[in-house]
Amino acid sequence: MNIEKILPIVEDARGTRYDLGIIKLVIRKRGTISADHEHPEAEVNYFISGQVKLTVGTESQIITAPVKVIIPLNVYHKIEAVTDFILLYER
Repeated sequence: MNIEKILPIVEDARGTRYDLGIIKLVIRKRGTISADHEHPEAEVNYFISGQVKLTVGTESQIITAPVKVIIPLNVYHKIEAVTDFILLYER
């Protein structure tokens, strides 16, 4: 049996991010802001739990997990935590 501890790659006041290979695990606290950026790759976000205000381009919407969101490449996006939330993402 091969069991490995998953170590955080970033830990700050907002929460913790883990690298699971091609998928990243993000655990964020209510009231924090994540992702306030854009990047040259498309991104698939799997909101596992919680509620966030998600901005993609110029459109903002409150979303409640569980839900899958695809962010196109080179499109601005921002995640504001309405509650604590858990997110898996791949790019």
